[in-house]
Amino acid sequence: MGFELGDRPVIYFIQSGDGGPVKIGFASNLYARFHQLQSGNPVGLKIIGARPGDRVMEARYHVRFQKHRLRGEWFEPCAAVIMEAGKLARRWNVPALDNVFRPLTGPIVPFSQRARATQ
Repeated sequence: MGFELGDRPVIYFIQSGDGGPVKIGFASNLYARFHQLQSGNPVGLKIIGARPGDRVMEARYHVRFQKHRLRGEWFEPCAAVIMEAGKLARRWNVPALDNVFRPLTGPIVPFSQRARATQ
């Protein structure tokens, strides 16, 4: 079972850099939220997991991983958080995407080219 990342409200796991903290949040549009976060972050971000969900589910994840909280919605990249993100990515067929919207295992597709291709 898969879903389009931008087609419904989701709970997302976004990691800052390689091995950096993980933000667990809610977004009604994951792509828009990803760009908001990336524009204010000097380190490249990557989507490491997502699933359909709402703010109640987001709060449940925050409680579940409370002991790993760094600040706000940012959590240590501990095994429990990374494993949950990976489980969601596999369950919901979420491709791992980085800050230029390339599948981490495929060719680079800069966002500027992606945007031009759809105009």
